[in-house]
Amino acid sequence: MKANKQTGFTLVELLIAVAIVGILLSVAYPSYRDSVERGERAVAKAALSSLGGAMERYYAENNTYVGATLTKVAHPANVPLDGGKVTYQLSIVSSSLSASGYMLNATPKGTNTIIYSLSSTGEKKSGKVANNLQSGWDD
Repeated sequence: MKANKQTGFTLVELLIAVAIVGILLSVAYPSYRDSVERGERAVAKAALSSLGGAMERYYAENNTYVGATLTKVAHPANVPLDGGKVTYQLSIVSSSLSASGYMLNATPKGTNTIIYSLSSTGEKKSGKVANNLQSGWDD
């Protein structure tokens, strides 16, 4: 009689493989999340610039920014603009509206923490606290 020779992996080999995969994931996942968040921020900046263009069209038609709303300028409030998981919310700061100026904000709705702002003069600001934004859109 022949002895049955079993083939396959032992429990120890499987545990080692699972441990290696776990270590690789613990290193790769934070880098992946950082890349996703940078992409979301880039889309938010582009959407804010798009809203700025819509505000300029509103001004060309009305000769003032007063009364501008997202509905009146025909611009979506959610980022990304084409639908999907909402990562930023666009808004027109109503207290900043005047005949010759405006302020726009992109506020994070997900894991991102950076707020972006754009004024009618093209001034770009960003930061983690709305009332303490720094000049520029550097991340």
